[in-house]
Amino acid sequence: MSLAVATASVTTLSSKDIDETRAYMRSSLGRRVDVQPLDRKCFDARASTRLIGPLRVVAASFDHGMECPFTDTLDTVSMCIVKRGVASFHRGETSLEICTGTAAIYNSATLVGSLFHPGADTCIVSLAKADIEAFAETLFDRRILLPTDIGLTRITAAIGLRSIMALTTAIKETVPTDAVPAAASHSLALLRDAAMMSIVEAVPGYRDWLDERPTRQPSWQLRQTLDFIAAQPAPVSIHDVAKAAGIGVRALQLAFQDQLGMTPHSYLKRVRLEAVRSALRAPDAPGTVGKIARHWGFSNMTRFVAEYEQAFGSRPSRRRRDR
Repeated sequence: MSLAVATASVTTLSSKDIDETRAYMRSSLGRRVDVQPLDRKCFDARASTRLIGPLRVVAASFDHGMECPFTDTLDTVSMCIVKRGVASFHRGETSLEICTGTAAIYNSATLVGSLFHPGADTCIVSLAKADIEAFAETLFDRRILLPTDIGLTRITAAIGLRSIMALTTAIKETVPTDAVPAAASHSLALLRDAAMMSIVEAVPGYRDWLDERPTRQPSWQLRQTLDFIAAQPAPVSIHDVAKAAGIGVRALQLAFQDQLGMTPHSYLKRVRLEAVRSALRAPDAPGTVGKIARHWGFSNMTRFVAEYEQAFGSRPSRRRRDR
């Protein structure tokens, strides 16, 4: 499942007007939603929406709360992460309340409405069901059909949610309104994969497949995979590599662990660090250290410098001066 992103759409909202907020949320969520304030005398909404590739990322906070009953259906799967406060979701007679540091996963086609309590600060990541099915097919190397009714599921895995929130922050900081640089595209791929994996793990039946051990891959196939990675002029995702190798992601992970003693993620990060070092050593190295690092998918410069120094024993800026 490759990620081809050339443009981005970024919009923001800061409003005390109910009608303006309603129009914005309808546009951002891509469906009809009848926004209702919990207190008509006091209303305040802030939001930002990024439509990039297959992802719809909506960050919203409501100081005085908001109710969002839906009046249509949309066949997408969403993950709502509560960064602060409380949010509730309703489908028929079933309801789910989540609080700070947890998330809810649901199919928007079956969701009746949501309630954001006063002070709620949330981030909603949405993907089309077909995109998740394609992701699952590369993961399990088999035909996948996602159930329409996946219910309401609470996620409390703190590490996974922190990773997703860190990636949404990276995208917010690096994605402009006109184009997506390589660093943002790489962050987007990581965010997409992390969100999809959380969704797959939450869907009944998929969890058992995650425990299955794939067929061992021959060493020659891994060598071809490493050659493919080395030939790329920009960062690639694990799913791009698996697709090029003609195997599932789980089989790719097994091959790397068995034959290289590391995960594909660790190997790809090392390749990106090596690419930055090679560019900095070149006599005609283009741009600044930051520009080169961002090209290779490092959007957080503090973390990049620390990882570079750990890998090579020197700071990237020093390497440039030592050429």
